[in-house]
Amino acid sequence: MKEIKAYQCDSCNRIYKTKAAMKKHESRCFLNPDNKACWMCKYREIDIDDDCSDFNFCAKLDKSVKSAAKDMEKQYFQKQDSIMNCEHFEL
Repeated sequence: MKEIKAYQCDSCNRIYKTKAAMKKHESRCFLNPDNKACWMCKYREIDIDDDCSDFNFCAKLDKSVKSAAKDMEKQYFQKQDSIMNCEHFEL
């Protein structure tokens, strides 16, 4: 076994071998409050649709995150059901 130096994300605890890889990850980590993503916002609620699938709902905008992204012309990240750098973000 060989000991290595690694870098761990302060927000999600993911580990990378290089500092550059960690900086790239932290700049798009949905759990990093600096990125103002839905996952960390106080207005995020989880709702259930007709198919019993859960989705993120923005209580501030009173709509799904997907609809909010379209209205605000923000990139929507489907896998995470989130947007980043939202002007309505609050911890």
